[in-house]
Amino acid sequence: MFAAAGPPRPLCTGRTGAPSFSFDAPRSSAPQSRATTVKNADLSPLSKAWDSLWKLLQPLFAEHAFLTIICAFFAVLMTLSFYRFLRSISPGLVAFILMLIFGILTLHWTFTRTEPPFLKPVIDVIAPFFPMAPNYSGGAKKPVPVKPAPPRPAKP
Repeated sequence: MFAAAGPPRPLCTGRTGAPSFSFDAPRSSAPQSRATTVKNADLSPLSKAWDSLWKLLQPLFAEHAFLTIICAFFAVLMTLSFYRFLRSISPGLVAFILMLIFGILTLHWTFTRTEPPFLKPVIDVIAPFFPMAPNYSGGAKKPVPVKPAPPRPAKP
């Protein structure tokens, strides 16, 4: 049906006739048939809508509860993402990661004594076995006294 006129030629060839491995379309000297003008879009209605929306949302950002809700939303998204990842790995590794997280959290609670009220009896039992944060009176840290360096021996 179709007769081959010889070996296949590469689609793009350079000046020397060797194949050119470029992903650019072949250039032609013919002028473009369509005009490529970009219209200037009027974004003032969008800007006005954004300003009015920002005026409504700005007082919410000042409240601690709103920021907490936003952080909780992202925490839920991250949890779902981590859950999908953890389903794909070994259950033993998942248990190790969870124990590591719980251990670090428990050490933080015993060091700073910021545990939830319902866990206070449990932390009270294990707290004496771990270090505690220093208690500064008045909330200010005391400077650590610096010991002077020992005198250098005299050169003979």
